[in-house]
Amino acid sequence: MTKHTPGATEPAAASHPSAEQLADLAEQLLPAAEAAELDTHLAGCAECADTLAALDELRLLLGQDWVGPMPPEVALRIDAALALAATEALPGPGAPGTPATAPRPAPAAPPARRDRATGPAGRSRARRRGLLVFAATAVAGLGLVSSAMLGLFAGHDQATGSSASAARPADTGAPALRPATGTQFSAEDLPAQIHQLLAGSSPGPGAQPHLSTAQGPDSATGGPLPPFCVRESVGEHQDESPLTVAHGSYAGAPVDAYVYRSAADRLDVFLVTPGCTTSPAPVLLRQQVPAS
Repeated sequence: MTKHTPGATEPAAASHPSAEQLADLAEQLLPAAEAAELDTHLAGCAECADTLAALDELRLLLGQDWVGPMPPEVALRIDAALALAATEALPGPGAPGTPATAPRPAPAAPPARRDRATGPAGRSRARRRGLLVFAATAVAGLGLVSSAMLGLFAGHDQATGSSASAARPADTGAPALRPATGTQFSAEDLPAQIHQLLAGSSPGPGAQPHLSTAQGPDSATGGPLPPFCVRESVGEHQDESPLTVAHGSYAGAPVDAYVYRSAADRLDVFLVTPGCTTSPAPVLLRQQVPAS
C-alpha cells in the first residue's frame, strides 16, 4: 500500500503557480518538465488543484460550439456572484494610524507567442486562454466558489436544448476535472466505501464518465480503458477496464477512485489525482480491499 500524506504546513503563497501558469497547464501549452513540476505541486496542494479543476471545466465549456447569446437572467446571476465575491474579499477597516496599502498595478499583458496560429482558430484560442487566466485570478484572489459559477454555465447549457448537445464535439476521453466533491475517502474506511460505490454503480460506460472508447482499443475485459496517463499508474491493471470509477477527495485533495479486480476475493483501489497532463498520474493511495 502506497500512501501519500500531505505536509503538515501550507506552502508559502510565493510557491504557488501563477494564474497564467495554471491557464497554460489547462491548455497543455507548458513544456513537459514544467508541466511535471506543476503536477507534483498540485498533488499536495488542494487549493491549486481545485483552481485547476475549475479551469478545466471552463476550458471544456469554452471549447463547445457557439450556441447563441447568453440569456440576460444568466448574465445577471453571474454579475451578482462576482459582486458578492468582491464584497466578501474586501479587507476590514484598518487600525488607526495604519497606512493605506498602495494599489497594485495592473498585470502586464504576457508577450505574444510566435508559435501560435494567427487565423480565426488562433484568435479564438487566445480569447479562451484570456478567459482562463481571468478565471484563475478570480478563483485564487477573490475566493470564488468554482462549483457555483460552473453551475450557472451548466444551467445555461441545459436551457439551450438538444440543438446545443448535437453541436458539441466528440468526447476526447480526457477526465473532466471537478472540485473535491463526492466520497471523502480514508484508508480506514476504504473497504466499506468501495463496497458502497460498487453496490450503487450501474453497468456500462455511461456510469463511468472518466472512461471513453476514444482512448483506444477496449480492454481484455471488453470495457473502455481510462486515459493513458492513468493506465501508466495502475501497474498490472493498465490493460483492464476498472469495475467502477468515482470522484471524491482524500486528505483534502480531489481524487478519482479506480477499482480493479485483483483476485477472486480481492479488489485493487487507486486514488489518483484527476486531470493528469503527464504520465504517470500521481497516485495518492493504493490499497487492496476484500471483494465482499
